Amino acid sequence: MNAKNFLKNFIIFSGWLEIAFGILFLFMDFIFHSLSIPSSPFFPMASGVMMMILGFLLWFSARDIKRYLIIPVMSCVFRFIMVFGPTLLSIFLIPILSPVWICAIIYDFLSALFTLVLLKNVGYLTKDNLL
Repeated sequence: MNAKNFLKNFIIFSGWLEIAFGILFLFMDFIFHSLSIPSSPFFPMASGVMMMILGFLLWFSARDIKRYLIIPVMSCVFRFIMVFGPTLLSIFLIPILSPVWICAIIYDFLSALFTLVLLKNVGYLTKDNLL
């Protein structure tokens, strides 16, 4: 399998995985409630919908990565922001879920980094493609 096909398959996989996580987020309120963690039903529903839409966009961008390059790049930016913002803060705010947050940080960071490395190796992260 060449690098472009691997990148395409990885983005498709990432899209489907994001959709699956989005579906799981829809049920996060039940998990929080069972752990006696206060939460608003809005957060898990909004996060779940957002993640499913991001997953769909990633999946769709694999059809023509060069044309839809902004989608995987912004997905990586979003993941880095989530790692160094809300997810890191959540370790301290909701320590009972620290193992979940740590796994999320590792996944988001490595997934975003790996995607950017693949995009760079295939030649998509050039000034001409990004402007």
